[in-house]
Amino acid sequence: MWVGTLVTAVVTAVVAALATNVSQKVSGVDRPPPRQGPPINVQHVAAAPTGGDSSFVFPQPVALSRAQLRAFQPDGGPENNWAGKDWNYPWAWRHGGASINSVTIKLELRGNRAEPIRIQGMELVKRCTKPHTGTLFESPPSGENVPIFMGFDLDEFHSTAQLLDDQGEVAGPYFSRKTITLTDGEKQQLQITARTKRQACDFHLDVQVLDGTTIVHQKIDNNGQPFRVSASAGPLSGYQRLYVGGVISHDIGCAGWVEVSPPSDFDKLRARFMAGKPNSGC
Repeated sequence: MWVGTLVTAVVTAVVAALATNVSQKVSGVDRPPPRQGPPINVQHVAAAPTGGDSSFVFPQPVALSRAQLRAFQPDGGPENNWAGKDWNYPWAWRHGGASINSVTIKLELRGNRAEPIRIQGMELVKRCTKPHTGTLFESPPSGENVPIFMGFDLDEFHSTAQLLDDQGEVAGPYFSRKTITLTDGEKQQLQITARTKRQACDFHLDVQVLDGTTIVHQKIDNNGQPFRVSASAGPLSGYQRLYVGGVISHDIGCAGWVEVSPPSDFDKLRARFMAGKPNSGC
């Protein structure tokens, strides 16, 4: 009887241990460890002028020599080429420059949760001052605007996401009508435009994400620095330094980027060129 009791106890303990191990393994399969990191992975961020505009402005005077300006022409190589918007803006961002009136931001987002997450809101966190008047690099577009899918008005007290129609006009608050849902690994591209008519603003995006039952605020900036945009300061003579390029450079008979000094001389140089007189400043 004593031996039988001992064997029964040992068997019971072994069965209990096996059951515990099986339970832990099944639980491990049914409940994978939580995904690390924020609910949304930001795969790509790119900022560029809206509609092909290659103009940008600085709050301070920027002095460049003719040799430096020549290095920015198409034959200067891709690292220094300001002729295309794909190259001029990274240089401008790094040196504190801002786009004129509006900036278009392209985002590629990816879901980072086993269960679907939902973007419920988006607004701009901003710091605004008077429009910049230090140095203007003016090279307006000659083509059509790119399509706009979501917009922000920096002049509003709360700059929240707006739904835009095919003409780029506001059609109401975006997230009162729509949400953006991302499953695990699903990608979504966004193209948004932030505009101002009165200020110069540095800003980043605050994205509100429903992660399970919790609202998570994710910050998206321009690869470690703020996005920047400044309203036009008015006529070209309102800037301390002026460089012109593209079609506006041709208006004074020049090719590529050239400095107009003082900026108030631009209209005089254009009138001179229209009268058939060459401008030596090129």
